Formats: sequence, C-alpha cells, structure tokens
Amino acid sequence: MIKYNAEGIGELEIENGVIGAKRGVEINMFHRQYTIDVLFYIERTDEGKIIPIKQPVIEAYHDFFKYINDRIKEAEVAILEYYRSEVKERFEEGYYEQYTEITNLEELVEQNKIVLKNVLFGFYNKRKKRFRYGLLFDCEWNIDDGLGIRYDGNIAEIGTSDVVL
Repeated sequence: MIKYNAEGIGELEIENGVIGAKRGVEINMFHRQYTIDVLFYIERTDEGKIIPIKQPVIEAYHDFFKYINDRIKEAEVAILEYYRSEVKERFEEGYYEQYTEITNLEELVEQNKIVLKNVLFGFYNKRKKRFRYGLLFDCEWNIDDGLGIRYDGNIAEIGTSDVVL
C-alpha cells in the first residue's frame, strides 16, 4: 500500500493493483456513527505515475462534506421511501425473498436492514458535464446488489449499487 497526497483532498491510501484510492472518515447516519472509506478512482500514465485527481472531483468531495448533514438527511428519507415503495413492489413481484413492513427510519435501522459502506467519487456525467458521487450500502433485502444513491448535486437516482458504480 502506498500513501498519496491528493491536492485539495489530503492523504489517500492506494493498494497495489487497485484502480482506486481511499481515506477513512466518520459519518453519522441512521443515528449511528460509521467509519467508512471514501473512494476515488485513480488514473495512471502509461509509466504508472498517478494522474492528479481532477478539480471537479475535488469540488464534489468538498460539496458533499460541506453539506453532509443535508445530504445524509436527504438520503435517509429517500431510503425509507425506496424501501416502503420499491422494495415492497419488488417483493410482491418475486424479486426479493423478504419484506417487513417498515413505517419509520428507526425500524429500518433497529432491524439492521441497511448499513452504510462507502462514499464513491469520480463519475463524470457527460450530459451535465459534472462529476458526481454516490453512497453505497449493504442491505438485507438485496444482499447481492446492495443499495446505491447517486448524487449529481442532489439525489439523482436510488436503486441497486449499480446506479453508483
């Protein structure tokens, strides 16, 4: 593992053979504190030299943490609504094996149905010419695909982790 000082972000860790870099942060969500990794895609030259992270990615990173309380509240509301509508519908269609009626966020959390795993930065939205980022979660109702929330300023999409990846 190597340490890389990313201008505008700080020290990141890069594991050998991995195309990304990470740094640990603490985030409060669901009335719990999580220690998670913030992930960045890293590009390299043909010689293997790390290409600096682009300014729009740095700006998205700072935007997320500047407005983190708003982003987290927005995500919590979206997750509860997603669970109560989309997950219920997908269960009724036979896509998910389980569904428990949840009426508030506390129930979702108390039953350990969802866990924040990572924040991922560095997706370029060609149409809007902006870099976006997303939250990735493990969730009980879709163990294989998890849950993702993609931001493009505000929440752009919520679904399986593929919406972020």
